[in-house]
Amino acid sequence: MIGGELEQVIVGCSETIRRLRERVLRVAPTSTPVLLYGPSGAGKEVVARAIHAASTRRGQFVPANVNAFQPTLFESEMFGHVRGAFSGAVRDREGMLRRADRGTAFLDEVGDLPVGLQAKLLRAVETGDVWPVGSDHKYHVDFRLIAATNVNLVEQIRDGRFRLDLFHRLGGRVLAIPPLNERLEDIPLLVDHLLARVAPEYVARHRTVGRCAMELLQRYSWPGNVRQLSNVLESAVVEASGDLVTDAHVREVLIGADTAMIPLQVRSDETDSLRAKLLDLIAVHQGDANAVAAAIGVSRATVYRHMQRLGVRTGKRKVWALLDLHSADNGVNGISPVSIVSSEAENLSRQLRLVEGDRSASGGASMS
Repeated sequence: MIGGELEQVIVGCSETIRRLRERVLRVAPTSTPVLLYGPSGAGKEVVARAIHAASTRRGQFVPANVNAFQPTLFESEMFGHVRGAFSGAVRDREGMLRRADRGTAFLDEVGDLPVGLQAKLLRAVETGDVWPVGSDHKYHVDFRLIAATNVNLVEQIRDGRFRLDLFHRLGGRVLAIPPLNERLEDIPLLVDHLLARVAPEYVARHRTVGRCAMELLQRYSWPGNVRQLSNVLESAVVEASGDLVTDAHVREVLIGADTAMIPLQVRSDETDSLRAKLLDLIAVHQGDANAVAAAIGVSRATVYRHMQRLGVRTGKRKVWALLDLHSADNGVNGISPVSIVSSEAENLSRQLRLVEGDRSASGGASMS
């Protein structure tokens, strides 16, 4: 795999992603273990597969997630077992490390590996020797280990939950996988890439994502990272009946998430502007949330939610006092509040709907 091919796998134009691709190409030809660090859904397995593909190893890429193992079968899943080793062991099993012979073993969520197994994994990485459960015979395996985690292993070491020697063995090559909200400029390229993967028939019919929809996607905080973006796009395509995925389709998918326990997420640079516009509109309607909601086309619950978040009270006396202060600060004394609101109502409605989408979706690989 060369640089141009890698761009089709680790997708993005940001400087962060460009540097990540460069590091992948540097570590791929070696057999040194690699530790990938990044949040869930950011694309750690995609990067691991890219490292394997760019290497000279011709064995399998064998992925496994520690949290997918049954606690009593951790050792068997990793090292294999022989028939009769324990109740239910009716046949021999190779285990992931032996299946990765001459290839790459990818172990996700390595920070959750039990301490007892960490010692055995360390021995296998250092010597290449694998002892199946119940066997008195070891197997020498040529595997490369790529481990991944979304937790702070230094803290795990301090708490006695991760071995320092294993950390040193894995930490020779550490690659940081950035969260999506730190590379929002990559979203247009990611959208094209993900649509081709999750909805190829949509792309084949020359359908696309509209400008406003793309703007909404680039303003959202993406707590679920690229995995969440992929799911949102797949659902938005289903919602879209025409040739264009609009911001309404995207918002419908985001608002459909169950996020009752997730706090509202708004970008800090928008808060002051949004509060000022909402204050103006509330003042014009003398604190009547129903009238405010009707004026900008959102639900009353949405208005109340944003009033609470922005610290706006509905008592008429307080509303007009706030408006007087706001008008003085902005040099608009003598101008009718109605004229202020009428010029901003459409923009305010759009902002509230965007933020409402953010709130509703925030509960919720390919760097792609």
